[in-house]
Amino acid sequence: MGEEEVYMKIPAGVPYSLLVEAAEKFNLKIVELELRVPPPDEGIYWNPRTLVLKGKREELERARTYIAGKLEERIRSLEEGRSPSGQSSSTP
Repeated sequence: MGEEEVYMKIPAGVPYSLLVEAAEKFNLKIVELELRVPPPDEGIYWNPRTLVLKGKREELERARTYIAGKLEERIRSLEEGRSPSGQSSSTP
């Protein structure tokens, strides 16, 4: 019997291109789920949608590490004032 597939939430702000890259690299699926959120008062429930990665737990953990590393790399490049490809930015 194969390992059960589980979901991993995606933090807000993660670029979709990075999700696709991680999904392809770690054999995962990008899935859109509808959430049921209770209202702050007695109003009606609302159902926002969110993206998650779906796959085997081990692969999701690898993808999480990969995504975090790519985001850290991007932050470092912005702090140094250059693009991730190593080219200098041309801001005045």
